[in-house]
Amino acid sequence: MAKNEFQKGILSLIILVGVAPAQDAASLVRDGTAKAKRNEFRVAIAPLSEALSMEPKNFEALRWRGHCRNALGMHEKAIEDYNAALRIDPKSAWVWYARGMARHHLGQTKHAIEDYTKSIELNPSNHKAVEWRGFNRSLRGDYLGAYLDFTRAMKLDPENSWVFHARGRAATSLLAFDKAKDDFESALLLNAKSAESHAQLGFIYVAEGDKKKALASLERAFDLDPKRLDYVRLWRYWLRGTLGKLGENARDELPRAKWAGNLAKILLGELTRAQLLGRLSGYNVTPEELPVRRCEAEFYLGLRSLLVNKPNRAREFFKEALTFGNASQPEWRAAHRLSRR
Repeated sequence: MAKNEFQKGILSLIILVGVAPAQDAASLVRDGTAKAKRNEFRVAIAPLSEALSMEPKNFEALRWRGHCRNALGMHEKAIEDYNAALRIDPKSAWVWYARGMARHHLGQTKHAIEDYTKSIELNPSNHKAVEWRGFNRSLRGDYLGAYLDFTRAMKLDPENSWVFHARGRAATSLLAFDKAKDDFESALLLNAKSAESHAQLGFIYVAEGDKKKALASLERAFDLDPKRLDYVRLWRYWLRGTLGKLGENARDELPRAKWAGNLAKILLGELTRAQLLGRLSGYNVTPEELPVRRCEAEFYLGLRSLLVNKPNRAREFFKEALTFGNASQPEWRAAHRLSRR
């Protein structure tokens, strides 16, 4: 058989059995990258992994497989890919930022901040790195650092309502209520349907002693998101009660599940303090979360006392709440105000 005829025969056989010629690494990376950009993360991993089996130091394959793994919650595996990518190109601002995100999702806030900082050094206009560094700083209680990061992010990303909201949260934790209100109002100009921003305004007004404005803000938050904002529903019930505006269905609008459901039972007088604290263990509360939950428990016991006209007992609960938690909690800030009355 002539050589040309033999080659034609082989090609015909390949077509007949449906076997496609093997792709090279570059083609596989292009395929995987395109899928990743379409958010087809699971199917993107296969071609990227195949490319890496051919070229273990392929930077693009590593960073995009890391991106897919990160999006799928495989954060530790993503970090492995990002580490390998950074050994190839330690000046990639994108990879430093991406590794920071993976570390953030793992709760490694200190290391996440380090990665975001490196990304910002390499690319000062990376507003996402600035925003997420600020968020992680707030998680670590560095509210001033967070405030400064969000201020910088506003210049880079001025139409992002979340940044204004986040800076408002940081300002609130610093007890800078006027600045916080300005930020929440700015957030609402960009996104009028932000139930969270309305809620935060309501919490501030309680801390300032303006119950009518507080209730108006919480009513707007409730109207926008009537089922999800459990703490809004709790505060709304108390404010309506103190202002004589409780309706017939007010009880039905309180949360019923999880920890917030127990706080609702406190407001309704259906749980004692001992019973409430006894239920804490059932929610797998970590040592870091315990002060927050204890502050909430004492605070809502205080609100119940106000509803049944026992102001002196309420102040005792509020003062107890202040021994737990911190100024980042709306309950702590409200307790600080109400304990002085």
